[in-house]
Amino acid sequence: MTNIIPTHRFETPDPVRIPVRYDTLQVTNQYDFSVAHRHGYFELFFFTKGGGKHLIDFKAFEVEDHSIHLVGPGQIHLLQRVPDSYGAVIHFSTDLLEGMRSAIVHSPFLHNSTVPSVALTEAEYTEMQWLLDRLQQESVRKPVHAELMKSYAVVIVLKYLQLMESRFPELTGVVSDTFNDFRLLAEKEFVQHHAPAYYAEKLNITEGQLQKLCLKCTGHSTADYLKRRMLLEAKRLLFNSSRSIKEIAYELGFEDPSYFNRFFRKNTSHTPKEFREANGA
Repeated sequence: MTNIIPTHRFETPDPVRIPVRYDTLQVTNQYDFSVAHRHGYFELFFFTKGGGKHLIDFKAFEVEDHSIHLVGPGQIHLLQRVPDSYGAVIHFSTDLLEGMRSAIVHSPFLHNSTVPSVALTEAEYTEMQWLLDRLQQESVRKPVHAELMKSYAVVIVLKYLQLMESRFPELTGVVSDTFNDFRLLAEKEFVQHHAPAYYAEKLNITEGQLQKLCLKCTGHSTADYLKRRMLLEAKRLLFNSSRSIKEIAYELGFEDPSYFNRFFRKNTSHTPKEFREANGA
C-alpha cells in the first residue's frame, strides 16, 4: 500500500522560477480540500474575514478576522472556511530564505511552531495589508518583476517573525547553529536512529552538551525531542493513510508492531487504532 496523504510541491509557471506565489482566498474560492494534505513549502495565510477552522498537525485553530496562520513544510493541514470568509495566502519555498541570517532561517516560528495562529491589531493588520497589496500588484504585472516580488515576500515574512517575537517573547531565543544542525539531522534520521549518543557523535560534541542545547532551545531533553518527533510522524501516517498499523510500525523502525502500540499508547493515552478512529481516518 502507499501513503495517500497528498504532498503538494512548489510549482510556478514563471520561467524565472520565483520562489513565491500569491493567491487570493475569495468568497467563491473555498481552498477547502476534502482530504488533509501537506506541502513541501511554506504557506502564510492572511484572513481578512474569518470563519471556520484550520486543522494543523491535529490541532484545530479558529479562523478569526484579521489573523495569520503559518503552515510549514511537511505539516498536515486542512482549511475549512465558512462560505463568506476571505483573505490571501502566500506560498513560498525555502529558497526565499537563502542568504538570511541563521536565526531567521531557523526561527522556531517557522518550524512546527506551537503557535501557528495569531490575531492582528488594527495597526498590524493595516501594515500587513499594505505589503500584501504591493505583492499582489507585482504578481499580476507583466512581465513579472521577480526581484520585487521576492523583496516584498521577504519583508512580509520578516514582519511576521517580528510580530511573533513580540507576541511570544518566551518562545524567542538565540538558537545556536549546532542545535539547528541537530534539528536538520534529526529530520533526516529520526526513524533510523533513536539514541542521543548517535547525534552527539555526528555533531562532534558530547551527549551532555547536546542535552543542554536541547533543553535551552526546546525545553525538552534530547531523547524527548526525538520521541516527540517520532510521535508526530506516527500521527501523520495514521491520519488519512492507507497503510495498516503494522506497516506504519515497520516504516517507523519498530521491528515489533506490539512495541509500537505500547510506545504510542504510553505517550498519547490512546492506541494507534483509537487515534485513527477518533480522527476519522
